[in-house]
Amino acid sequence: MVDTIPSSFTMSTMFWRLTLFLSVFFILGFSQAVVADETDPEYSVYDIEAGTPYGLSELFRIGDLEKRFRLNFTHLNPSYLCGDFDGDGKPDYFVQVKSLTDGPSELVVLFGNRKIHWFSRQKLNHPGGAWYVYHKQKVAPSGWEEKPPPKLKGDAVMMLKPDSSAALVYWTGKLFDSYFVSD
Repeated sequence: MVDTIPSSFTMSTMFWRLTLFLSVFFILGFSQAVVADETDPEYSVYDIEAGTPYGLSELFRIGDLEKRFRLNFTHLNPSYLCGDFDGDGKPDYFVQVKSLTDGPSELVVLFGNRKIHWFSRQKLNHPGGAWYVYHKQKVAPSGWEEKPPPKLKGDAVMMLKPDSSAALVYWTGKLFDSYFVSD
């Protein structure tokens, strides 16, 4: 036996029911996001003012960076990266900041343990233009490096210049180092 849709149930009725359901869902979801407990480690709602994840905004405020810098989302895509770069189990953020006094843009790593590493000041050789999180795994030997591949302590960042070179940037325990994987 085949079930049939009652004649009173039309596509128009289905459309309006779906619209009502989605409206209620988004309204309730938004109201829950506004009253969420920001101290909860599972809190992952975006900071509405900055359009950034709450964890990034909070580390930016805790590090007292907001008095001297602003988040700069103009040169890199995506504008920030989140991973466990030092291997401590807490989310860390790679982000570009711009001085409020018209200084140069700098890359900074905001570690989940509230430490700050000024990546740009390290003078590390790496390509620029694009980047992504390279999740912790074994690194294959490269034909572009004489040194052996690194053993990652946590996630790394693949920095690349499209149609050119790429380097894996990783935390050694004291600073970041790079391992070129292409030229």
